[in-house]
Amino acid sequence: MSNERLRAVMAVGGWTYESLAAKAEVDPKSVERWVNLGRVPRRRTAHKAAEILGEDVHVAGTTAGESGAGGEP
Repeated sequence: MSNERLRAVMAVGGWTYESLAAKAEVDPKSVERWVNLGRVPRRRTAHKAAEILGEDVHVAGTTAGESGAGGEP
């Protein structure tokens, strides 16, 4: 399932996959997967992305990623 909340926050803030990826220090494909495939970033990355976006960490969908298994390397 897509992460519609993350997609909406990115749209409102004018963020692209590339711009968020650059600030979060991840590959743009990872951000694309979070949004379009519902992949879950690692906890550290989710917190960083949430801080960048000025949102609650759950925007990045960390619930399933708390064990450290994530959608990006």
